[in-house]
Amino acid sequence: MSDLNGSQNLRELLNGLVNDRLEITDNLNEILNPEGFGFENVGGVFKVQGGVVHKIEPVINEAHFRDIQNRILKALDNAEVSTIVVMAWFTNNTLFEKLVEKHIQGLCVRLAKYDDGINKKYGVDISRLPHKKIKRGQ
Repeated sequence: MSDLNGSQNLRELLNGLVNDRLEITDNLNEILNPEGFGFENVGGVFKVQGGVVHKIEPVINEAHFRDIQNRILKALDNAEVSTIVVMAWFTNNTLFEKLVEKHIQGLCVRLAKYDDGINKKYGVDISRLPHKKIKRGQ
């Protein structure tokens, strides 16, 4: 057990256990929720969400103006545990689909964007991911 603790293998073991015996999901969630974990139905399969598997410094993408899409895609490809995206306007479908892909793979993906007219008219429909819309003054 000590070899599994804090590893991706433990996450995979729990995923397999829950999907083989769905009746134990609620009981395991009671144990895992106080620790910041829980099981979530992702595309018809329950997966452990939350927590930190590797205690490393987070990847923080700084503002760049050249080749920004490819830089962000590369950072997302390297994500192993979680991704948090906070932005004013989210209009890039390619980046959104990469976030959906990572979420389906079992990463904890969280998204927040400004709830304004630009996002309503031109923004990506973010309803397929856990998200928060931020209103002016929040």
